[in-house]
Amino acid sequence: MNDLPDSSPHDALQRELGGGLRLEEQLTGGGMSTVYRARDVALNRSVVIKVLPAELAAAVSVERFKREILVSAALQHPHIVPVLSAGEVDGLPYFVMPFIDGESLRARLARGPLAVREAVAILKDVARALSYAHTNDVVHRDIKPDNILLTGGSAVVTDFGVAKALNASQASRRTGHISGAHGAAMTASGIAIGTPAYMAPEQAAGDPNTDHRADLYALGIVAWEMMTGTAPFHGLSPQQVMASHVVHTPPAVASRRYDVPRAFAAVIDHLLQKEPRNRPRFAADVVRALEDPAVLSGDFVATPSAGRRRRRPLLIAGAVVVLAIVLAFLLR
Repeated sequence: MNDLPDSSPHDALQRELGGGLRLEEQLTGGGMSTVYRARDVALNRSVVIKVLPAELAAAVSVERFKREILVSAALQHPHIVPVLSAGEVDGLPYFVMPFIDGESLRARLARGPLAVREAVAILKDVARALSYAHTNDVVHRDIKPDNILLTGGSAVVTDFGVAKALNASQASRRTGHISGAHGAAMTASGIAIGTPAYMAPEQAAGDPNTDHRADLYALGIVAWEMMTGTAPFHGLSPQQVMASHVVHTPPAVASRRYDVPRAFAAVIDHLLQKEPRNRPRFAADVVRALEDPAVLSGDFVATPSAGRRRRRPLLIAGAVVVLAIVLAFLLR
C-alpha cells in the first residue's frame, strides 16, 4: 500500500469524486486497473475505487462500460462484493465497491496449497455466488484467485460484470492485444477476454456462444490451484496457456497430491471438462456436489506412485524371505 503520489491523475480523480469520497491511498497500480482506497465521508466507511488504465480505456466505449457494469450493481448476495457506483475521469472509466477487510485468495496461495477442508469451504461460497449471479443472467467471465476475497471466515467474489462490461463496450476502431498482471488479457477485437490461466477452452477460442459454464471451468482451475499451489500450464506465455486450455487436459489433481478424497477429485475433474456440455449444468449442482460428506472424508484416489510406495515394502519383505530360505538351504 502506498500513499497517494503527487500527480495530476489523482487530483483529477478527487475532483471527479467531489467531497463525498476522499482518496486515502493507492493500493495497487498497473495491470487491469489502478486501485485506491477512499473514505465515504457521509457513511464513514472505506470503499475501493478501481480505475481502468489508459491503454484499456482506449479500446472501450466509456458510456457502454458504465451501463454494463452497473447491471451488476443489482446483485445483492452475501458472497458477492457489490458495485456501488461507476463514472469517468479524463476518459478513464472507474467503479466503486465496498472495501473488504481481509486478503485475496491470491495472497493466501502465496503461502502454499490449502487444506482440503479450507478449499472446499471457499469453493462452496464462490459456487453459491455464481449460482445467484447466473440465475440473474450475469456471468463473471474472470473467476480467479485475485477476484476471490477471504474475510470473516468466508469467501466473497469481486469484479462481477467487469469482463462483460469490457467485452460489450469495445470500440471497433481498435484491434490488438492488451495484457496485464497475472496474465490478465483481452483482445480489443473481442476474440477473448479474461485471464488466460483461468480461461475455459471456448472462451480462449473466442466462441461467441460462451456462457455461464465458462465460470465453472474457471472455478475448477481455482480448485486445482488451491490443491497444488500453482495453476495448470504454469510458466507458459499467455498465448501458450490459452492454447493449452483448448487442446490439453490438466493432469488429474490426485496425481499431484495424495490427500484429496476421491469425491473431491471427481468434482474438480467434472468442472475441468473441455466440452461445456460435459461440465455441471449449473453452479447450484456444484454446491450440492461439494456438500457430499465424502468430499471431505471419503477414500482417496489410488495413484501409481502411491501404489509403488505400497508395493516396495512387500518386495523387500519377499526378498528377505527368499534370502532366508536360500541361507537355510546352504547351511543345512
